[in-house]
Amino acid sequence: MDFAPCPKCGAFNAPDAAACVECRSPLDAEPDAPAAPLALKAVPAAPPETSPEPPAPSPAFDAAPDVLAKIAKLEADIAQKPLAKALYLQLAQIYVDAKRNDLAAAVLERGLALDPNNVYFRHKLAQVTGRPEPKAAMAGQPKAVVAERPEVRAARPAAPPARSRAGRLPRNRAVALAAALLAVAVGVKIAVFPSTKRLVAGNFRAFAPVWSPTGKHLAFLIDDARGSHLAVFDFGRGEHRVAGDVPMPDVDAFSWSPDGKRIAYVGPGNEQEWMGAIRIYDVGSGQSKALAPGSSPRWRAGGSLLAVCGPERPAAFDGDSEESDDASSYDWQSRFCRIDADSGAVTRTALAADYGMALSPLIDRVVFERYAETAAESAPSAGTGGDGEFQDMADAVVAGRARNVAEGTRDLNRELEARKYMEKRKAARGAGRVPADVEVFAADVDRGEPVRLAAAGEAAYPSWTAAGDRILYAANGPSGVEFWTMREDGGDRQPVLTGVKVADPSSVRLSPDGKHVFFVAPVEGDPGIAKLMTGEEPADLHVAPVGGGAARRLSNKHSFKHRFAVSPDGKRIAYEVLQDVKMLSGEGKSEIWLMNR
Repeated sequence: MDFAPCPKCGAFNAPDAAACVECRSPLDAEPDAPAAPLALKAVPAAPPETSPEPPAPSPAFDAAPDVLAKIAKLEADIAQKPLAKALYLQLAQIYVDAKRNDLAAAVLERGLALDPNNVYFRHKLAQVTGRPEPKAAMAGQPKAVVAERPEVRAARPAAPPARSRAGRLPRNRAVALAAALLAVAVGVKIAVFPSTKRLVAGNFRAFAPVWSPTGKHLAFLIDDARGSHLAVFDFGRGEHRVAGDVPMPDVDAFSWSPDGKRIAYVGPGNEQEWMGAIRIYDVGSGQSKALAPGSSPRWRAGGSLLAVCGPERPAAFDGDSEESDDASSYDWQSRFCRIDADSGAVTRTALAADYGMALSPLIDRVVFERYAETAAESAPSAGTGGDGEFQDMADAVVAGRARNVAEGTRDLNRELEARKYMEKRKAARGAGRVPADVEVFAADVDRGEPVRLAAAGEAAYPSWTAAGDRILYAANGPSGVEFWTMREDGGDRQPVLTGVKVADPSSVRLSPDGKHVFFVAPVEGDPGIAKLMTGEEPADLHVAPVGGGAARRLSNKHSFKHRFAVSPDGKRIAYEVLQDVKMLSGEGKSEIWLMNR
């Protein structure tokens, strides 16, 4: 459809219009002066002082205090920014959620009074009222003028078609060219920067995102001046809230229930406990309850929990027993245990727990890699290492709010184990082959005896697929490190990713449907910028078909992405971006962003 520009004011009109809707001049008239540049008509902004005062919520509306506070905040924002359409939609959605469509309709009508031609407002108003969509009024034109336009058109003589068409053609070409350039710009934006937006930001470090099984929430960890916390982002509300404190900012500190309604996490324990306390957080109510002492909780497919429990606590340590000499009858080994999610009853299993064990979400088995110990791999001690590594770890333990010697010893030992394990893994990044001193084992939590699946130098970086029925691992191949899957008993080995250089082997993840593999691969770029954004060398997130096919870089406004989480539908990715900012606590600041695949 060709629009007819006005020769006097430049406004666009319908092809069959006889007079300009703005200045009312005939469209076939010769311009008195050179035509003004073509410009889209801007909707006039209503001065804030003339905007009607927003009505207060109906006295009959009863809601929770936090909901009423949010309504008051939105009303105040609307009073300050009456043309901000998103505020009306947010307020209307609150009333719709509360089953008060009458109040939602009133809010949408207020928005339509300021912007009568807003198609989305009219559509939403029809939804909440059940009435047909109201027709849009022509911008800047009273209804009386619209009604008399047929008579005006009939009374005016026909314009010379040749001269009118000759006058319009260059303008139409300019409009077509502008539209084409706009379409190209939008296409480039969609292709290069696909729906990227910031989810979580603040004066803290936000990291370790994990999607809920439903895709409606995102759990993650926060480090700030007060300590470490578990937080949950609600995509329906577009905001996050803190669920509880965690003693150590560990990615194994929390786990989603299969229905996505609860999170098991490690909170601070009692003064008498040697470990943290496993707690259950209800996402709907925002309430949590303590279950039992333990760490690294993992939900099972049936709804129960597996976790790591510390040594059995003799009654003598509670001060209510005199039998303190015979300690041989107690199990001093940390083991996996079953925990009833409702009653908190604990049953210890036969499998001893070690750092780096990955527990299947489907079957009661773990997979892990074991390094050959050498003298160079001994734990750092005070006075060794010019960089004060041991002191840094001790400071981290103090920052974790250890309240007694038992908690401090536990946290320091775990920090030592984690630091040693991650240093070994980091040293193997970028190598052309898997480490020669690594063996891969699997074990059943009830039987407890590990079974070797791969000898030294054959495999490394084992983890479970999203389904939990197969093991993903790295192996040596003709072109370098490759990635395969195998059954939990080591059989049926199948290729996943070959012929591609991977920057971080521990970053390789299969999509929930098992059809694609995500990984971080080296890319060209400024090492300084990469260091600021990820703390690592230039590398970015890629995706490729499982078993073979071209890999594709997932480009967006952030050139480098390392730590990420893929949504259950495989269409969205949450990732962490470092900020070149040091907070008051001395920690670096980071944010969580969202992108479409």
